[in-house]
Amino acid sequence: MRFIRQVRLVDALAAWGAHEAAGRWRMSIHLDTQDAKQALDGVEVALLARSPLLGRLLSIWPWRIDQVELAIEDAPGLLLPDGTRLVDWAKGIQEGNDEAAGHVRALVMGGTPVEGPVFCCVQRDIQGGMGMVSGPCIVLDGWHRLAAWQEHQALGREYPIPGYVASTVMPFPCMDQVSATSAHGTREVESVLG
Repeated sequence: MRFIRQVRLVDALAAWGAHEAAGRWRMSIHLDTQDAKQALDGVEVALLARSPLLGRLLSIWPWRIDQVELAIEDAPGLLLPDGTRLVDWAKGIQEGNDEAAGHVRALVMGGTPVEGPVFCCVQRDIQGGMGMVSGPCIVLDGWHRLAAWQEHQALGREYPIPGYVASTVMPFPCMDQVSATSAHGTREVESVLG
C-alpha cells in the first residue's frame, strides 16, 4: 500500500459521496469535490447512502485518514466487514447470477481500469505519526471494484487502485447483522440535495 498523503475525513467522505452519486445511485447531479458546496453535497451523499458503515466507523474513533494506492500485493490482506477475505469473496461473486455478479463482470470486461476510490479502515495504535498496525485492513466500500481490479491483475492488467484508509483506535465491529448498503433509495438522497 502506497501512502500518498494524509487528508481530512470530510475530504475522503466527499470523494466517497461523489463516487456514490455518479455510480450506484445514478444521481442526476455531478459533484466536483474541489468546489466547497459540492464537496459538502458529496459528504451528505456518503452519510445518507452509507450510514450503517459510517456509523460503525465513527464509533471506533478514526484518528487519521490517508489517501492511498493499493497494489495487487495488498489484496490477500484485505477483509470484508464480516471477516471474509476479499480474494475469496471476489472469486465467488463472479460465479453468481445476480446483479452484483453482473456488475463485477461488466467492470472486468470494460476496457478501462476500475475507477473510484475504495474506502478501508485499519486499527492502529496511536504512537505519533502513522502508529503501529494492530488489526486487519477492512474494506468498507469498493468490494465490487476490488473484485474486478483483482481479476484485471490476474489477466495481466496491472495498475494501482486509489483509496482511503481510516486509522482507528478500536477494531471494526463485525457486520453480520448490518447491511452494507443503506435503506435510503436514490430519490430520497437526491431530494435531500435538492
